[in-house]
Amino acid sequence: MAARETIVITGSSGFIGAAVAARLAGSFRVVGLDRDEPPHAPPNVESIGVDLTSDESVGQALDTIRARHGDVHAVARRRLAPRSPSRSSVAG
Repeated sequence: MAARETIVITGSSGFIGAAVAARLAGSFRVVGLDRDEPPHAPPNVESIGVDLTSDESVGQALDTIRARHGDVHAVARRRLAPRSPSRSSVAG
């Protein structure tokens, strides 16, 4: 049996990320990058704790993925920062 391709998803423990991870896990090896606190990624997803605001933490997580799985074939990420507030104002 051929090795399954690896897909990395940030936010795999969140509402949308968990749904995407669960769907892809049937066909791919899915690795989730998430904070080290609940909620956790779906049970069929390998979860690696990471602080996405830290270059060192992200580098360590990617090194771990490469050591365990070799090449990564796709990465899905979500927006890390909230959108800036609207500049419109309401006249009172």
